[in-house]
Amino acid sequence: MIEDFGLTILDLGSGKDFCNRKSSILNLDSFLFTSNSFCSKLVDCRKLHTFNMDEYADQDGNIAPETWEFGFGHAFRKYFYHNLDKAIRPPEKQIHTLTNENLADYGQMISDLGEADMVYTGPGWTGHLAFIEPDAPEFRADSMEEWMQMGPRIVTLSPFTLAQNSLHGSFGASGDLAKVPPK
Repeated sequence: MIEDFGLTILDLGSGKDFCNRKSSILNLDSFLFTSNSFCSKLVDCRKLHTFNMDEYADQDGNIAPETWEFGFGHAFRKYFYHNLDKAIRPPEKQIHTLTNENLADYGQMISDLGEADMVYTGPGWTGHLAFIEPDAPEFRADSMEEWMQMGPRIVTLSPFTLAQNSLHGSFGASGDLAKVPPK
């Protein structure tokens, strides 16, 4: 999902503080721009922890592996992590992506690092952030308190989100909704 964050994705003047934090959540769709900016400013990211906020899953709830070329985890590693100069790159174990194995503990993994210092995201057509679809039955709750206690989960994507994502280059920019995973 390419969102226009302009040139203020991160104030690179304070970027050194950003990358020295022990926990940050990033969902940057302009990974390449950001990694190039970090490298050109020599922003030390060795203490950075990242947590991708969304990933595709098939109709059975199997989360896409990082090896799937159209997944967010794959894109993050390819266009952000591997473009960082090795001298400023965080250890591989500090790049966290959603898997079926860690889904139930993902929120706790963030809490264990002292919560998030920053979150970067871009809203989808439905207004969703991190695939938290406004009409997803998996996020239905009787109260705000109940909703706030919900942890990470696999959700059914809105037809609008499927349509939006079908227009991205990774799916051939074809508008073919059948190419986009349903969850």
